[in-house]
Order: sequence, then structure tokens, then C-alpha cells
Amino acid sequence: MTLAQPGVVLMHGLGCDSTTLAHLWATQPDTRRLPNGDPFDLNQLIVLTSQTLGEWAHTAYLNETYLYPVLAEKGIRTVQIMRAGPSTLDGYLTLDDTRQPQRCWIRGRQTDLTHALPPLDPRVLDFISAEALAQRFPGVTVQPPSSGGFGLADELLRGATVPQFGESRRQCSPKFKHQGQDQWVMDHALGYGLSQELMQVGGVPQFSGKGQLCQNHFKADPASQWLDHPPGYGLAQDLIEGGIVPQFVQNRRRCSAKFKTNACEQWLGSEHGPVPEIFVAIGFTVGEERRRERGDLADAKRASQAKPSWVKRTNFYPLIDQFKLDRTGTEAYAQNVVAKGIEPWWRSACVYCPFSGIAGPKEEVLFKHRQCPEEAGFALLIEHLARRLNPKQTLYPQGRSLFQMLKDDGNQAALDHLQAHLEALPWAIYRVQRIVGSGIPWRKVELLAVEGHAHIETELWEQAKRLGGELSREPDGFLRAWIEQRHTEDYRIEDLLTMAPALAKEKHRPGWEAMWAKFHAPYTQPTLF
Repeated sequence: MTLAQPGVVLMHGLGCDSTTLAHLWATQPDTRRLPNGDPFDLNQLIVLTSQTLGEWAHTAYLNETYLYPVLAEKGIRTVQIMRAGPSTLDGYLTLDDTRQPQRCWIRGRQTDLTHALPPLDPRVLDFISAEALAQRFPGVTVQPPSSGGFGLADELLRGATVPQFGESRRQCSPKFKHQGQDQWVMDHALGYGLSQELMQVGGVPQFSGKGQLCQNHFKADPASQWLDHPPGYGLAQDLIEGGIVPQFVQNRRRCSAKFKTNACEQWLGSEHGPVPEIFVAIGFTVGEERRRERGDLADAKRASQAKPSWVKRTNFYPLIDQFKLDRTGTEAYAQNVVAKGIEPWWRSACVYCPFSGIAGPKEEVLFKHRQCPEEAGFALLIEHLARRLNPKQTLYPQGRSLFQMLKDDGNQAALDHLQAHLEALPWAIYRVQRIVGSGIPWRKVELLAVEGHAHIETELWEQAKRLGGELSREPDGFLRAWIEQRHTEDYRIEDLLTMAPALAKEKHRPGWEAMWAKFHAPYTQPTLF
């Protein structure tokens, strides 16, 4: 790609839609068309994936077996990234940037290519420093995670929640796919460097009391940010620290947004000098026009907030506008052409995804859990933690739990893997206070004690006696101690003790104390004097 050529970035989600588009462009030159009809070459194309760290292992196998050899044969630049940490400000980490792709890094990057794919393991108490852990809970030790990266499950477990809808869309894809991809486009494809900034402000390199401003801004600061990056932060870690599972919020999933979209958006901005125009191909199919409209609105909003740029970015949707393919068409192409008729192409989805439009219908989901019981056990762990902290929070709506689905399906292997997780992990006593009204719920999660699985129930009894909680196994069979449970005209107030794997992070929103005091005691604004 040169300054005279526009760049083309394909957002590759690993599923049949974007895989079909990647294969068509790689093997059929006549199909490589920009929105205006102009052709483009493979040296202008970048295939970009943001890993959520929660994909089915079989999805990686399919891409490594059938698609990556084609991309490598054609020398197509293939980039894989992931979120670097729990905050979007942490940016992304580049897992791979190559024209000879071999591995699909769905669990983060491994140094030993011959080693088997790491298991889906939760991060245990890594949000507490070793010093604080030793001071608060003497004798408790934890092992570091087997692989780096911050994935969607990490976010869900930290928050003890499940994937959710928000603002009429899934929040997981924007956070864990799109944002990182967009950032990468800004960094690597569009380019925003020293010369561009100087031209825009009409200035020249300057000194300040801190030295050369240009060195600080474009070398030292980015290098410091890179050095400060943790080894990676996956969705599982976030879920574990929060003690939650993937959720809908305001009718959208937040997990993909945070652990795919955000990471890919970050990567879409840092590598070489600017090009005159960048075209970003998105694999929406016929029938997904509403998703396209939302994407265009989000892109317009992003453009209005972006720094001034002499580079134009344009989203386009070839599967809709050029190929006229729906999901059935891309599934057929991926199976019959990409996979050479050998096997079907699995939908790209996290192992704990509750959204039928993404994960597939119930029978397809149950089949995958039967085929991959170890990964199913990890999905059960996310749901188990969320239910422990909130009886109403199952992976599926209307109280439908993945645990009951797999139990009814006779999937004892998955249930055994869950039990192995529960017995191996340290457990904690959490105090959860909650105020639920018509708006966003208020919640405080406090970590009171850490024990082994065998002794945690005794600790719960002692904490309940100390705080005056009433022990109960209602409504789901999990033992909790209810300190308070009441309703006002507009709110539900809960104060409970629960025992759960020590994966959820202590947290509460700013203003929590004042909100809680409104229902329990007169609240006085603190004075400065």
C-alpha cells in the first residue's frame, strides 16, 4: 500500500460471513472492487481480527486449516490483536502481523507454537496486588493465568455478570472487537504522526521544560504506554473479577463491543504513513441492514469526534451490495468452497454467548457443548459466578440457565468440568448490596474473606452470625445470608452475603454511599471545614 493507493481493511470475525469475503477476494481477482467499482490489489488488503479470547477452539482449527493457507499463499497481510486491559484507554496488543498466517490466537499469543491451545482458565484475584492480598488474606496464594490478554470472559467474571444488550445492540462486539479494530486502523492504516500534526497546527518542532515536545509526544509517551501494558486482559478475566457473566444492557451486548470492536478500532490507527483513503469492509449479509445502519451511525459519530485528518475512511458492505449474499449463502460457500465440502463452518461466537443470532439455535449450541465439554464447563463457571451474586442472573433470559439446559441434555462431562473448576478455585465471601429501580441498578460488591472450597460454608455461617444475616437457599438452591430484602414504591433493596469462587472484583459506582444512605439513614453532605 502506497500513498497513491487506497487501503482496504477487512474486519475478519472468524465466522462464515467475513471468511467468505476473505476467500473470494483472495482467489477471485474480479471480485476485488471498491464501493465506486474501482479494482484493488491484494497488496492493498489487510485482514484484521480482534480476539475476544473466548472463541471455540474449533473455530481456530477451521481458520488454520482452510483459510489461513490461502491467505499465506497469496501473501495477504493478516493482523490479529486483542484488548490490552480492562479500560479502552489501555489500547490493544498485537498478537500477529504477518503475510504468512498459521495460528489463530484465540487464547492470546503463545511463545511455543508446538504447545497445545491453552485452556480457558479464569484469572484469580489478580486485581489485588500481592502485598494487599498478603495483608488482607494471609496465607492465600494464587497462580498467574496460563495466557496473557484481557478477554470478554475476564470482564464478565470481574463483574459477576453475563453478556448483555445495551442501546438496542450487543455490547460485547463493540467493546472487544470493533473499538480495537478501529483504533488499529487509526494507528496503522490511516496514520497520525508528527508531520501530520505539525501541518495541522502550522508549527515546527519545539522544546519545553520537559524536553523536545515531538520526542515526548510521538516516541516517549507511546513507548511508555506500551511498556506499561500488562501481558493482556481477556473477557474471562473481566468477568471473573466482577463475578458476572455476559449480559444485555439496554438491548445490546457489551462484550463484543469491548473485547472485539474496541480492540480492532484501536489497532486500525498505528503502523505506516497515511494513505489517501481507507476502505473498511464489514461482513454484514443480506438481512442485516439494521446492523449496517447502526454501524454507519456509529461511524459517523466516531468521525465527528476524531482528530482532524487528511485521510478519509469509508465503511462498505460487499456481501450486501456486491455479492447479494445472505447467511445461508455464506454458510454454503464457507462449507463447500473454503472447507472444500469436508465440514461445516462454525459460527463465530464465544463459548458463553447467549445470543441466538450469534451463537445459533438451541440445538446447535447444545451440539457444540457436547463436542467441547471443557469449554462448556468454563461457560458454566461464568454463569455460576453471576448467579451466586445475583439469583436473577442466568445466562439466558427469563431465568433459563445454561446449567439446566446442559443437565437436561445429559451433558455430564460439561457439568464435571464445572465441578472441577469449583473445587480447584479459592472461594470468597462476598457482601452484595443492591438498589434496583427503573434506571441502571446500583451495586456494591465487597470481598470479606477468602477460603478453600471445603471451608467456605463454615465461613459464611460465621459472617452471617456477625452481620445478622438470615440463611436461605431460596430461590435457586445456593446458600446465602440475607441481611436485608425489601421493596419501596420504586426500588428493590437487597443486602446479602454469598459464597462464590474468588473471581469477582470489589467495586461500586461513585456516589454509592449517598445512594445507600437515602434508604437507610439521613444523608448529610460532607463539609470541607
